[in-house]
Amino acid sequence: KILLQTIEYIYKITKNLFIEKKYQEILSMVHVFDIPINNFFNNVYICHENQKIQINRFILLNKLKKFFFKIANFSYLF
Repeated sequence: KILLQTIEYIYKITKNLFIEKKYQEILSMVHVFDIPINNFFNNVYICHENQKIQINRFILLNKLKKFFFKIANFSYLF
């Protein structure tokens, strides 16, 4: 729940920054994901036995991925 709230918050405050292509400012806000992402992966089992819960968790991770790929294609870093 906290990760979803963080994603929604960041989407809201960065919407205009993306339109204005102010990627430096957006990158400076990425740190807010640190604790929610760590807590999610440390405390949540993604492949839940309930398929609806599992799908919701994958949708959440996809939202997170879309946000980061709007900033840059991080696959080029490897």
